[in-house]
Amino acid sequence: MKIALVWNHPQRLNELSFRFGLYVQGFRALGHEATVVCPRGCAAEVAYPLEVASSPGALEDAAFWRHLGADVALAITYHRKSAMLAAIQRAGIRTLALSDSDGQVGLRAHPGITLARMWHYQPNWRRRLGCLKYFLGRYFFDGRRGQPEDEELLASTRHSDAVLFHSQPAIDCFRRFLRFHGEESLAERCRSAPFAVPAAFSQHPLPATKDDLVVAIGRWSDPQKDAPLLARAMGIALRRRPSTRLEIFGHDAEPFFADLAQRHASVVLRGAQPLEYIRQTLGRARSVIFASRWETGPHVATEALSLGATLVGAPIPNLVGLTADGAFGTVAADRRPKSLALAFDEEMQAWDAGRRRGLDIAAHWRPRLTPSSVCRQYLQALESVHS
Repeated sequence: MKIALVWNHPQRLNELSFRFGLYVQGFRALGHEATVVCPRGCAAEVAYPLEVASSPGALEDAAFWRHLGADVALAITYHRKSAMLAAIQRAGIRTLALSDSDGQVGLRAHPGITLARMWHYQPNWRRRLGCLKYFLGRYFFDGRRGQPEDEELLASTRHSDAVLFHSQPAIDCFRRFLRFHGEESLAERCRSAPFAVPAAFSQHPLPATKDDLVVAIGRWSDPQKDAPLLARAMGIALRRRPSTRLEIFGHDAEPFFADLAQRHASVVLRGAQPLEYIRQTLGRARSVIFASRWETGPHVATEALSLGATLVGAPIPNLVGLTADGAFGTVAADRRPKSLALAFDEEMQAWDAGRRRGLDIAAHWRPRLTPSSVCRQYLQALESVHS
């Protein structure tokens, strides 16, 4: 088959966390031809085949897709791009939408997280009060038919033969959105599959015994990551476990974690580091900890699992799914610092007691996260919808 991997968003291909080259590699390993398709403004020098359209609008023309002659189009949609997906379908090409979503969409279907995503990006209380006024106005007066953005999410799903999420809990959240709009039958198109992991992670040698080490990685000035929650939770947790080392990677950590590092000698702020250094550290670490308010993946979670590390975090859908009812980590009961600290303590006790083994965790995940395995899961998801 010929597979078109589609990117139709503002960022250039060389600026993305999504590694298109891995998926070209994966589909090729399965015997398929794979090409990345994007508009001219997104093109960059890349090491994989590239088909460049003259503009984003050209990707909404069925004639472009008929000329391309693909059998399947795998598009990163974020639940949008319905006009492009419709054009692909008119050309007789099956559409596989990679939602990169936690399923918590729709102002009326998921009001709490929708408000949080607006609220936490406001710079001051005046703007927050304005945000709250806007939100309440929308919530109480829009009604079911007054949300044009919801219609785009629904149209994107209708024009996707299959929609991929990262976990079943994310699908469950999206099902709630569909149910709210009376479109729950569209949930039959939803499937879960992970991101692929580079060979540098899946082939990295691991020690027989992990260090008493936990890692946190993030863009800490981004409210999504909730650095204040992580700082408060680890302040509680490390008083009980002063021997556990916490290494924090990423820009802008000092304003949030400098006081924690001063109070606990076991806390080290690494800042931004090369990927190889982070990979080496994850290979020695027991766990990665997340305080995020929401996450659509994240990539670091599957990379950590492939390196034999478990996940500790706040109760968000994709972390709940990846930890698999406690088999690969511990999720807090709620977003209170004490709850996240308790989850951390429980996970470290599991490692202390020998209930976690890095080599076993890596052996479980590595075969599932190779590019060829993930691409096979994508195609199986598409076929299962039509079987």
